[in-house]
Amino acid sequence: MVTGSSRIRALMAHVLESPHVDPAGHYVGHAQMILGLLFKIKKKRALALQHLNEAKRILSQFGPSPMLTRLDAALMELGQ
Repeated sequence: MVTGSSRIRALMAHVLESPHVDPAGHYVGHAQMILGLLFKIKKKRALALQHLNEAKRILSQFGPSPMLTRLDAALMELGQ
């Protein structure tokens, strides 16, 4: 539990920096969403909004999905 958030950040950084993953693709959008939700839980509003908005920008191009609904709910909770 103590090292969980740092491990999540390290894993998502690895996904975001991977040359094998499309920067505008589903995996990057999902990684951004995970980071945004992590920062939301950690009460780091600015970072949460940054990552959640980037995830929404990427994932909205694929049409409606449960993941996009979850993003919208998280953004509503942050007052965005």
